[in-house]
Amino acid sequence: MNRLKFTSGIKEIVLLCCLAGFFSNSNAQDLTNIKFTATEATEWTNLFVRNNGWFGGDGIYTIPLNGVESGKPEAKKTLFIFSDSMIGNIKDDKMEPGAKMIHNSIAILKGTKPVKDNITFFGKTTRRITRKLYLCRKLP
Repeated sequence: MNRLKFTSGIKEIVLLCCLAGFFSNSNAQDLTNIKFTATEATEWTNLFVRNNGWFGGDGIYTIPLNGVESGKPEAKKTLFIFSDSMIGNIKDDKMEPGAKMIHNSIAILKGTKPVKDNITFFGKTTRRITRKLYLCRKLP
């Protein structure tokens, strides 16, 4: 008896899926032939070109600290979150001895424009709070 109920439930799901496909919007966006262009925003790239302290990171995410993704009001501060990050010094386009990778770093940008004087980077110190949580300190 239970098997019979289970089987009839599957038939209803399959029927609903078929009907959904039949009545779907034929004007849906074609996701196999997407066409777009991307160009470098040099002023934003240059914001992250640095020779001491924080000089690189991957896994970048940004969060406007006013909670509004776009439109008005513009964020007065934006949080940048990086995964693996490099700190140390660069000389003649080469890492100096003592440069190291840390696993996480953040930056705070004041305002909405890519101005080097308005961004501050923070990274882990060696002072542990718990097993996985570290205090952040300002990076040069």
